[in-house]
Amino acid sequence: MKHLLLLSMLATAVLHAGSLTGTWSGTFDTKTPDGQVRSDTMYLTLKEENGKVTGTAGPNADRQVEIINGKVSGDRITFQVSDPSSPAAISFELTLA
Repeated sequence: MKHLLLLSMLATAVLHAGSLTGTWSGTFDTKTPDGQVRSDTMYLTLKEENGKVTGTAGPNADRQVEIINGKVSGDRITFQVSDPSSPAAISFELTLA
């Protein structure tokens, strides 16, 4: 049985010249299939170019995986990361505020 884990993250940041390129860190909450809420940390190394976002993501600088399907549109950033322990990818939707 597959479980879908939906993650959303609100990033508060000051952008320099509108670029996401750089290193970002913060916290986010996930809701598990059984309804529990779990807090976690995220560490991102991003490169933005022509509406595409590439880089890596993970819980800290030492545990990173490649970002896939990264896109930016206005204040909305979407991307996926592959979970090494599962065949499913985890989807993220971030809003810059």
